[in-house]
Amino acid sequence: MKARYLPFLSFVACLVVLVAAHFFFGFTLGGDTERYLERGNDLMLGLSGDGFQRVKFDEYTVLYLLPNIAFGYMDLIWGPHAVYVSIVMNMVFYSFSTLLIFRIWVGSSADKTSFLVLISGLYLILGLPAEVVKWNFVAFSPDIFFIPLLSAFWLFLSSALTRGTASGWVGAGVVSILCVATKPAGIVVPVFLGVIIAYLRMIRKGRDSALINWIAWSALFILPTAVVFLLWPYIVYLDRFDIAWIGYLADNLQWLFGAYQKGIVVKGIPETHVGDPGTYWEYVTVGLYRLVYFVLLWRPGYSVIHVVLNVVYSLVLIWASIVGWRGLRRCGGVYAVMAPALLACSYYFALFYSVTIVDDWRYELPMWPPLWILAGYGALFRFGAFRTPPHPGVSGDHLRRNRRATGLQLAETHSVGAVAVLTEQGAPHVGTGQQVK
Repeated sequence: MKARYLPFLSFVACLVVLVAAHFFFGFTLGGDTERYLERGNDLMLGLSGDGFQRVKFDEYTVLYLLPNIAFGYMDLIWGPHAVYVSIVMNMVFYSFSTLLIFRIWVGSSADKTSFLVLISGLYLILGLPAEVVKWNFVAFSPDIFFIPLLSAFWLFLSSALTRGTASGWVGAGVVSILCVATKPAGIVVPVFLGVIIAYLRMIRKGRDSALINWIAWSALFILPTAVVFLLWPYIVYLDRFDIAWIGYLADNLQWLFGAYQKGIVVKGIPETHVGDPGTYWEYVTVGLYRLVYFVLLWRPGYSVIHVVLNVVYSLVLIWASIVGWRGLRRCGGVYAVMAPALLACSYYFALFYSVTIVDDWRYELPMWPPLWILAGYGALFRFGAFRTPPHPGVSGDHLRRNRRATGLQLAETHSVGAVAVLTEQGAPHVGTGQQVK
């Protein structure tokens, strides 16, 4: 099978599966439908020239700006039929996200690839019916709306990393801003982008320094973990800070403090609550419980078959991610950066909801695309379909000429830390276009 057909085939296959699944799941309205439509209609009136006097500019308007406008426009055009349009939009957006993710994989695949790559990718993206797929059928919800933006972000970022294109960095930056206007968790994307840029700069400056490389890894994983699970619980535990100065966000922050103080883990599932914490370490435990429940595919009320299927999926995802991680690190160069970056992006969403709160399992959707991409690379390596792009975008000379865009000088580095180029031992050099099995 020619690799260039994979994105289109994945789009069609995903759409067919979702249409069929619709008859099984049906559809429902999101819990905040009324608010989205009200804010959306007010924004549409303002954009049409009636002024923005009716618009209430609070966190629900600003942090959900794109969904508000989209849903308001749909309600204005289609009226009572907008709910069906929303479901169709969800399915198309999710299928388009699949196309974008396959486009990332195709950029590193051989001209001809195994049909098993298509099957593996679709299993990763559609293999969690209850945890992922069914949320396509919640009308007027920003969660599925967010997935194509995150997929586009990674398409741009992978282009910036593997080809050294300035347009890739610009595209990733623009999409990261759009993510902020889609849902509160969108703030993770520009923060992650800033951390990755800092990580790359530290790696470039400390090519031969084990200390600098350790600091870079700390900035990527250890420092955010310490902030979320040690510093933030301490702030909540003390509860001595005047937060009135932040305006209307103060109520939201105070509510988050209260959720910590009540031991709430998943808001809608009392079985997950851990009781009122008293000591500092009990506050730390609340955050850790939130992380575990966020990433764990076993939930209260699941049947035995459901748990077994999720365990199988987890094992496949973990195994493929390990293969992808090792393969990308073995390739070195910019590909060695992709592996920890993908894992860190997924982890940051989990950290965000460890600090805030999970209303229901839809909130975990943003953590999946980076893991799918990493595991998909594993499928490429496993089926002998991975090939570094045969263009100068990953060569040393090209990167030296474009280091202002990339922040890297990979031609001068060897297998040090997270950025490396291959020496003559091991797999073929990056940029040769040879297939890696």
